[in-house]
Formats: sequence, structure tokens, C-alpha cells
Amino acid sequence: MFSVSVMATSVGRANDVRAARRRGFGDEVRAQRKAQGLSQERLADLAGMHRTYIGSVERGERNVSLDSIYALANALRVHVSELFPRSRKSRGSARSKIARILLAPSSRRSIAGP
Repeated sequence: MFSVSVMATSVGRANDVRAARRRGFGDEVRAQRKAQGLSQERLADLAGMHRTYIGSVERGERNVSLDSIYALANALRVHVSELFPRSRKSRGSARSKIARILLAPSSRRSIAGP
């Protein structure tokens, strides 16, 4: 009896994690769409999708296929990675700070010379 309740709890947590991932992806799609001043209908046209599908993606109701992720990224003219939320931990990590410094245009000029 104990193992059944433990299993149900772990399945429930896994479903919560999956739902949170879908919502996070949807939030990023919505943010990119709004930043570009696109309606859901216009994004759907650009991505070759139905407008109601875009709304359900943004609400985290869809488990979006890889093909659809690429279609959305292409329609939004962003890299696929821009549609996935970044964790707070990775935003502030030393490695990411170093990468930003090294990849900044001003540091490229100083390394390469005047």
C-alpha cells in the first residue's frame, strides 16, 4: 500500500514539472510575440499554425512538438533557445557572466586591438 502512494506522489510531481515546463515555454513564446507586436493570429499565419493552437501553447496546454518549436522560432525570428525559459540560477552563474563578458562586442574589440 505504501509503495502505491509513493508512486502516485512521484507521478504527480512529474506531471507538475511537465506542466510547469509547458507554461514556461508558453510564457516565453508570448513574451517574444508581444515584444514584436504580433497578434496570436499573425504568429499563427507566420508559423503555419491555427490561431487557437498559439493560444493553447501560450497557456501551457500543449506538449509542443520539435517541428512546432522550430516553426515558432522561425516565425518569431529568434533562436530556438530563446523560447525556453532560463533558470534564475543559470542567469546569475559565474560561467554565464564570464561568457557575456567575453562575447560582448566591446571586449572583442579590446582583445583584437583597435
